[in-house]
Amino acid sequence: AYLLFAPRLRRLAVERSYSSPNDFIKDRFRSPLLTLMCTVFMCVPQVLYCTVQFSSFAYNLAGLTLGAVDLGTGRLIMGLIIFVLELAGGMKSVVLSDAIQGTLMLFGFVLLPAFALGYYGTFGNLSEEYCSNCFFISSNSSLGACPESCEAEAPSHCTMSGCMPQVAKLYSYPTWTARFGMLWFIVTLIFFPLNPHMVQRMYIARDDMALKVSSMILFLMPFLAAMPGIITGIVKKVVEQDWPVSSQKASAFSGMCIEIMGKGTFEYFIVSVLNCAALAAIMSTADSVILGVSSTITFDVFKDILRPKATDREMVYMGYTMSGIMVILSIVLAYYILPPDFGTVL
Repeated sequence: AYLLFAPRLRRLAVERSYSSPNDFIKDRFRSPLLTLMCTVFMCVPQVLYCTVQFSSFAYNLAGLTLGAVDLGTGRLIMGLIIFVLELAGGMKSVVLSDAIQGTLMLFGFVLLPAFALGYYGTFGNLSEEYCSNCFFISSNSSLGACPESCEAEAPSHCTMSGCMPQVAKLYSYPTWTARFGMLWFIVTLIFFPLNPHMVQRMYIARDDMALKVSSMILFLMPFLAAMPGIITGIVKKVVEQDWPVSSQKASAFSGMCIEIMGKGTFEYFIVSVLNCAALAAIMSTADSVILGVSSTITFDVFKDILRPKATDREMVYMGYTMSGIMVILSIVLAYYILPPDFGTVL
């Protein structure tokens, strides 16, 4: 459906000089009340979406630095960087940075599971009941220290690691609540192209063909990125008992990156580039969301309702003000929206 309506909306935006994501609604229905309602329905969910990006950035940064940068500092760092970039750049710079980050992350997502399987064993080896990688380690380990090996005859403080069947039940059938939650997530995802920042990306496309090609790439990228993530998560679950407790408590991505970085100079370089690209991609997503919201409110509320005779300078300052408000709201709400809540919020 996106491939059908996006090129037509782009052509209409060029012909009718659209600038705000709601300009089609204004042009088609000529109703200020309807435009205001669409603005509210568009922008309120974006605050939560942007908050998720702030929370994700803070947790990834804290995991990669082993807690040296706390969550609050991470949120403030992201807010400061984004606000400065808002003043210096625009949507085209966001799209360009997305392309660079996406390319780096694609190569990184292919190399990271390759390193994991190379160092810890393939699925064929790890899935055997008593695989060659099987060993026992002590569960009485301090944070940051590698667990000590122990004998299987001391089960009270020994944990088996290295083989899938003995380590954990990697799959369980979801509950009905989880199934309905996933169904609701899929239904809401259908409307994702109507987000303000997605509509603005349609407006700035060079031509219809460029928009169609980029849309097809956007559709295929999750399939390319999801499988390496699944592989990394399974390998971490199987072998993490032999890692320091700090790496065990980190996410699959952060924990695997920390362990792979210690394997050699090349691995350290690849993981460093991947981490920088991942953090930059989170910031770029939040940046585009904030740009979309500030543009929508500036044009559809400030310009069309509150101050119809506003000058260009006043509109620019209003955009900066809305960007600042979005950053502050996201930082505050990120204290209450944590990674376990992401699925519910989104």
